[in-house]
Amino acid sequence: MERGIKIYKGKMDKAEGGRFETTALIYMGQVRSRPVGIWVNEVPQKGGKWAVLCGPSVAATKVEDLLKEHGQGCSALLLEEVEADLDLSAKISEEKSDVHQALKLASKSPSKLHCLFFAFMVNAYQDSLLKDFSALDGALTLMEDPTLERSGRVTLMNEIDSLIMMRAEGPILRREANRLIVSYFRVAALDSQDTENILGTFLPNVLGLASGLEKRSAVEVFKDYSTDKTKALRVLRNSPFKKEAQVLLDWINA
Repeated sequence: MERGIKIYKGKMDKAEGGRFETTALIYMGQVRSRPVGIWVNEVPQKGGKWAVLCGPSVAATKVEDLLKEHGQGCSALLLEEVEADLDLSAKISEEKSDVHQALKLASKSPSKLHCLFFAFMVNAYQDSLLKDFSALDGALTLMEDPTLERSGRVTLMNEIDSLIMMRAEGPILRREANRLIVSYFRVAALDSQDTENILGTFLPNVLGLASGLEKRSAVEVFKDYSTDKTKALRVLRNSPFKKEAQVLLDWINA
C-alpha cells in the first residue's frame, strides 16, 4: 500500500542553544501495514500522514533502509499531532533562541503544541530554567495556561518537577520549588483531568509530606503569593478528591 511519510532524524546537542539537527525527507512507497517496527503502537490507515522520529543512534541514511530494518530506534506518530512541535523545536534551534525567546514563541499558540516540544524545551534550556528564576516563572505560567493542550501540560509538570526535585548537585531549590507548588494549585483550579494526580502525588512529594524531602510550611510557600493561598483553600474545599484534599488542608492549616 502507498503512504507518504515525513522522516525526522536528528539529535540535540548538550550545549545550551545547540543546533537541533534535522533531516526531513519524503518517502512514497511500500510501507508495512502490520504493527511492527515503527508501527509498533500504530496501524497505518489509508490517507494517514505520519512523522517518523529517529534517535541519533540510528545508522540508516536512506528511507528505504530505515523501513527495511523495521525502524529500530524510531517511532511513527501522526504528523498532525507532532508537526507543530517539531517545526518549533527546529526553529528555535536554528535561530539559537534563548529561553525567553523560546517561551515567547511557544506562548503564541499553546493549544497546537504537544509533549514533544516541551520535553525538548525543558531539556534544551534546563540550565537557564534553574539559574534564571524569571525563565522558570515563564515556563510555569505557560503550564498554567488553560488553552494549553493536555499532553503539553503533563509533560511540563513531569519535566519541571524532575528538574527541580532531582538535581544532580545541591539541595532542592526552595524558591523554585515554592513557585512550582503554587503552579500546581493553579493548574488544579482549572479542574483538569490531572487534578487528582496533582493533589495526591505531585504536591505531597514536593512538600515533603510523602517523600524524603524536608517538609516546608504553607507560610513559606505562600509568602510571596498571598492571594494564591485563598485560591488553594477554595480548590481543596471544593475538590471531589476528599482524601487527597484533606491531607493538604491539614498542611495549610497547621
